[in-house]
Amino acid sequence: MVFRSAIVATLLVAASAFAPAQQAGSTSISLNADMSKSIPFLTRPEKLDGSMPGDMGFDPMGLSEIQADLKYARWAELKHGRISMLAILGMVVQSSGFHVAGEAYQVDDPFAAVTSVGWIVNAQIFF
Repeated sequence: MVFRSAIVATLLVAASAFAPAQQAGSTSISLNADMSKSIPFLTRPEKLDGSMPGDMGFDPMGLSEIQADLKYARWAELKHGRISMLAILGMVVQSSGFHVAGEAYQVDDPFAAVTSVGWIVNAQIFF
């Protein structure tokens, strides 16, 4: 009998988790700020005013507040995205079997290739 009452109590507790919560009263809060089109429950950041293409006010982490110039941030993001696409293209080409002439460049694994060419070749990235 105790086991049955424990199961019934567990089922009631689980079912009460899905019951609607009681609200104390209906209060309305009026905001004097524009709401974001991308996330309607967040306010639109000041610098994201819709002047840039694709600007829908999406900035949940507040990164636009620390940027002095959003045009520079947009330019840097495009540049880094393009470099990343070229890096992936290079990894695909190397994995496909196309290699530059030379024994050090015949490694098929892109991650093992870093150690096979030596530090002088890798230093070109920084200089």
